[in-house]
Amino acid sequence: MALIFVIVPSVLSSMGRVDLVRNAISTIATPFSYAATRAADGISGFGKYFTSIDKLIKENEELKTQLAQENSNEIAAYASQDENEWLKNYLSLKADHPDYVMLDAMVIGEQASNYITTFTLNKGSYNGVELNMPVVNEQGVIGSVCEVGLTWCRVATILEGQSAAGACVLRSGAAGLVSGDYASSLEGYCTFSHLDENADIKVGDIIITGGESSIYPFGLTIGTVSEINVNPYDRTKSATVIPVVDFDDVDMVMIITSFGTEEQTP
Repeated sequence: MALIFVIVPSVLSSMGRVDLVRNAISTIATPFSYAATRAADGISGFGKYFTSIDKLIKENEELKTQLAQENSNEIAAYASQDENEWLKNYLSLKADHPDYVMLDAMVIGEQASNYITTFTLNKGSYNGVELNMPVVNEQGVIGSVCEVGLTWCRVATILEGQSAAGACVLRSGAAGLVSGDYASSLEGYCTFSHLDENADIKVGDIIITGGESSIYPFGLTIGTVSEINVNPYDRTKSATVIPVVDFDDVDMVMIITSFGTEEQTP
């Protein structure tokens, strides 16, 4: 076949039919030329395709890096803002109660059913923490220390029975006992009980620590009265109290390691 391609063009050329030679060569070469062109285009296309992929991968990595940096800056800004807010509240509480000696602590664990009832903090006996020390934040009473380790402690919130506190109505001074139990903790409230039948208490009243117990100092906010109940047998009153602290949003707290005696008048 190759010999024919050589002889036929030579014979035609010697006969002066160069045009036929050109046409024949063009006709024969066309499929090969087309295939070569398509192959070249394909190679070029693949090259452009992989170049585009590489470019997209690079741009994607650059975008990830940029987003990571922006997220990091945003998180740092929020953390700084939260820290500054906490410090301001700490200083405000310290200014209101100069006799308090407080130790800041961070929540590192929670135990709950429907509502948070126990916190684990990152301070323990090594830091001077002892059983029954009151724990607060800028909103009010959180609870008291119920267990102490070397570098950690556990806090039972005011929703727990073991964190019961002598309390009184800020407006009238009516005194009683605030405590929680399993049933009330599931609903997120505690009970203000042992009230006299003539106790001056209303829905919306603010309940504060009374200072009678050795756990809590006087004047810390516990919560707000949402309902009043009267015992039909002895006519004593009790009230449902919604804690002022949002236990689902507690990150930093203050442990009151010691406190002086203040005037106990609401």
